[in-house]
Amino acid sequence: MPETEMLDHALKYAARGWPVFALQPKDKIPLKGSRGFKDAATNEAILTRAWDEHQDANIGMATGRNAEVWVLDIDGEEGSRSLTAMETELGPLPETLEQRTGSGGRHLFFRWPAAREVRNRQSLRSG
Repeated sequence: MPETEMLDHALKYAARGWPVFALQPKDKIPLKGSRGFKDAATNEAILTRAWDEHQDANIGMATGRNAEVWVLDIDGEEGSRSLTAMETELGPLPETLEQRTGSGGRHLFFRWPAAREVRNRQSLRSG
């Protein structure tokens, strides 16, 4: 993806009110010397400056109650099978914004629910 495209995508997320920050190129690790998600911003000038200084930076996004968004990360075949099983049991997920990840996975974006808590279950593994 050309470097200006990453900034364009970061600005599109920010325009939705989703705070973003720069990551190491092609990685999920914050830039050296940064504060990671604590540096997340929606301000166009701040983001443009960050990508001017690190043109090949990847995009990170701060999610949660403050950002009013949560993301379902579906990794690989195992993730797709788990999602299919869940939808078979509980019904289909609502239509939503989806993006492909660099590794071929999927991110599904959902509005943060006002009356429910969304918990991170990243460390859970099927056995």
